[in-house]
Amino acid sequence: MNNHLAVLAAVFALAFANTAVAAGDDDDNPDWSKQQQQAGSSGIGESCRRKNDCKAGLKCVQHTCTDPHEGETCGATADCGGELKCINQTCTSGAAASTTAPAKTPAKEAEGAAAGAGENKAAPQASGGDWIHFRTDDGGTHPFIGITGPMSGFGIAGLTGGGGSNFGAVTTTVLFAFEAGIVLGGHHELALEITPFFTAMPDGGAVFEMNASYGYLIPIAEHVSWPLRFGAGIMAGPSPNAKDMAWFEARADLVGVQIDVGHVLIDLHLPSFRYFVTDNSGITSHILNWDFGLSLAYAF
Repeated sequence: MNNHLAVLAAVFALAFANTAVAAGDDDDNPDWSKQQQQAGSSGIGESCRRKNDCKAGLKCVQHTCTDPHEGETCGATADCGGELKCINQTCTSGAAASTTAPAKTPAKEAEGAAAGAGENKAAPQASGGDWIHFRTDDGGTHPFIGITGPMSGFGIAGLTGGGGSNFGAVTTTVLFAFEAGIVLGGHHELALEITPFFTAMPDGGAVFEMNASYGYLIPIAEHVSWPLRFGAGIMAGPSPNAKDMAWFEARADLVGVQIDVGHVLIDLHLPSFRYFVTDNSGITSHILNWDFGLSLAYAF
């Protein structure tokens, strides 16, 4: 009987000892062995099987060493003990903070990239090479201003009507004019030419001349084109050169070359043909000029 009582007492003592060990262990894995061990080496976020696998002050929760202060409200890192940091007023481990950081959306990434580009992008600096690479055939609209001539050539004047015709001898002509216009799409040119009393007529003397023209620039090579121009205008002046009359003018540039050097347009006239005609009392006067030379213009 005494032996049975002794065995029964031993069983109760062993059960009480196991209960005490379980109560002193915060492990969430009660099925494993509860042998007393010294503090382990696993830190926050590292794997564990029981509390004693973790460093002192940590507990094993779902096979991961966790600080008991995790998630508590804090005002400073000192409130979180020695392992955690106070981030956004919450005790958080560094590993947790990195895993819970909000992911960047594509819009945010694009916004950040644009901000970085704005900080790092310097204001564009015009280099000397940009000027020379200017082109009027880039599809845009480019205004220009310039001068024509002085050009020199030859002309002939004559009269028709009254039962006959009479043309005089060939004489020298000189032309100087101001011009302005636009180049559209690289191939179409609209221009206005004004000669304020600088054109020498076959009869001698200066006259006023103005004409508007349309030109088509046929590409020959890079920065080189063949201009075909047609225009119309007026010419007038005192006697004896223009005979105090207004003359109709027709213009045709059929042979020539235009060379673009950056913003500068060099136009070679080979030649520029001008025809003037007027009528007075049934007598029609004609002047035909062939002027050779060049035009210089600056395009924008």
